[in-house]
Amino acid sequence: MLLNKGHDKAVDWWAFGVLLYEMLVGTDPFGDEEPIAVYQKILSGRIAFPRSFSRDAKSLIKRLLQVDLSKRIGNLKRGVEDIKNHIFFADFSWADCLEQRIHPEYQPVFQYFRSVKSVEIRWTRATSRSTRTPPAGSCP
Repeated sequence: MLLNKGHDKAVDWWAFGVLLYEMLVGTDPFGDEEPIAVYQKILSGRIAFPRSFSRDAKSLIKRLLQVDLSKRIGNLKRGVEDIKNHIFFADFSWADCLEQRIHPEYQPVFQYFRSVKSVEIRWTRATSRSTRTPPAGSCP
């Protein structure tokens, strides 16, 4: 997408890799103050992993964030099966997921829809880079 070449499902697998990294680390894999530096990091494909990162998670994320689309997991001949069968998901039951039999270890209790009670204080005090306000009624 950055190179204006269009995109297909491969970008969804790349986005999944970014999401997975953010969920495990708490920050994005390409973060920088300067947008051009972010683009350069994305295009280089180099990712910094914390020392505590599991080998299996690192393997999956590196393959999801592969710059070469012809080598990106999920975009190969076996498609999503390559991801589902990756060692990172060895203890995960896709059947239980499909049947909605998996329950989260923690479910926050909200007093009302926009409650931020379960959100870390550092995020509630963060300033947004966007100055756009969504139109009234556009958010549930």
